Amino acid sequence: MLPAMNNQTHDSGRRYGGVDPAERTALRRASVLEAGIELFGTRGYAQTTLAMLSVEAGVPHRYMTQIFASKEAILREIYLD
Repeated sequence: MLPAMNNQTHDSGRRYGGVDPAERTALRRASVLEAGIELFGTRGYAQTTLAMLSVEAGVPHRYMTQIFASKEAILREIYLD
């Protein structure tokens, strides 16, 4: 079973726009999950790519893959929520 989240983050410890790294990660995570709900629900899991999820979430691919190990991990988190 793949982990849902990688323990590594590459965000610097700096605040941007008043948002610290942990908050940025939480916001990105929520955006990816919302994108997953939308795209898996409208296009289907098999037809949805990580690139599509990244664009829909407005989260650069490199940050998305730091948060979720795979598309399966995103689906698992949605299901568990």
